[in-house]
Amino acid sequence: MHLFTPFPKKTFPLLPFLLYLSTTIVAQPLDDTSSGIGPRGSCLSCIYGSDGDEDCDGLPLNAIQDGPTTDESAGLGFEFETSSIRFQSDHCNYEDTHQAKGKMVNGRSGINWKLTADFLDIGVLSAEYILDGTQIKIGASTAEAAAKAVADDIISWNPFADMTDNKVSITGNLCNPWTIFGGGTAGEVATIQWSPQVTAPMPLQAIYELFGQRTGSILLPKPTHANQNMVMVTKKFFQSNPNGMSSNDIQEDVLGFFSIIMTYAKAADKLDESGPKALMSIMPRTEFSTIFKLVKSRVKGDLYEIVKVLACYKSNENDVDLDSHYCSGTVESPTPNGQMDKQSFTLVMDDKGKQDSASVKDWMDSIQAGISPDRLTEVDEVRNSQVGGLGKALENLLDSSQAAPLFEFRRLAKITASDLSDFASKVESAVIDFHKKYK
Repeated sequence: MHLFTPFPKKTFPLLPFLLYLSTTIVAQPLDDTSSGIGPRGSCLSCIYGSDGDEDCDGLPLNAIQDGPTTDESAGLGFEFETSSIRFQSDHCNYEDTHQAKGKMVNGRSGINWKLTADFLDIGVLSAEYILDGTQIKIGASTAEAAAKAVADDIISWNPFADMTDNKVSITGNLCNPWTIFGGGTAGEVATIQWSPQVTAPMPLQAIYELFGQRTGSILLPKPTHANQNMVMVTKKFFQSNPNGMSSNDIQEDVLGFFSIIMTYAKAADKLDESGPKALMSIMPRTEFSTIFKLVKSRVKGDLYEIVKVLACYKSNENDVDLDSHYCSGTVESPTPNGQMDKQSFTLVMDDKGKQDSASVKDWMDSIQAGISPDRLTEVDEVRNSQVGGLGKALENLLDSSQAAPLFEFRRLAKITASDLSDFASKVESAVIDFHKKYK
């Protein structure tokens, strides 16, 4: 989330919101362990291993994750967000506001779903419905039912600022109760638009196919949304045979891997406090060193040397042109000009007093060395560990033992409550089609 100015005078861009639902308001902290539902995962110290003995049930601010399943079967997670309804506390500080992230609101939950709070600003939260991807398995047809239950909950709750019971309590939060802000008037909840996000295991070949589509899939944004950073690496990017890799030998999973890498590498100078998740709508939740291991046997020589050559190209319909920002020479024989050496990921979060920076070369070297987390994933820990935040997690494709990385699909077309179940069904069908095609 972006940070905002103090609450009453702020304006809210279209940020994720997720709804709260209110039954009986309880001033004491609520116990959400009874729901058995978490946002798919654990904190980074548990994922990567830790010399300490910290308990991952709610420690760091970045501990809210959305994967993976415990048995490595293919899970399917959803988040439904909107900026239309928010929760306000005039006396809450940064730490206590951030502590509310991912915690259940008013005990609202059901089979495979719960309502949680998300951080917007100091003393300001939005609501977020989570469909539990650790329990919803691809092919089991349970996502649609959970989405339908959420839609019913939204309508029955009917939240708005002037409702009689406009207070909510958030599990274990010291700032309880919170006041509902926004939501229009009674009955308007049916017209509120929700921004969905989807987390699923996906083979790199499918990711490459999605890069080629750019739009048109339910897993991709509308054309009006920013996908301009996406770099689809085709076989023609290898026409100069970098490190002896012939374009004739490059397979689609390798092209998918390098498309992800080159998108981030060329967009590194656009990184801001939104974090690297904002650079592309297809966000790897598995860290990059683990993803690289899936194609490593077919990648020759120094990884960064390949990246410098691939940077020399930009797509032009079905052909490629020389990208003169990064290289001189010709498309047949490009010469890197050193610009990629200057590309780096720098993330500064003044409110946390944290910052980190890594060059693209540092990032590639960490991936090649098999260091987990890789350097870009480490940089994102300054914010909230989104990109690569699920560590080494892999899940098997449907009806297969083939492991695939987890990806989050963002900036998807907005939907209303009445659309949630149909959306979940169509997403599951799309994911199943990719799994069957590439297993």
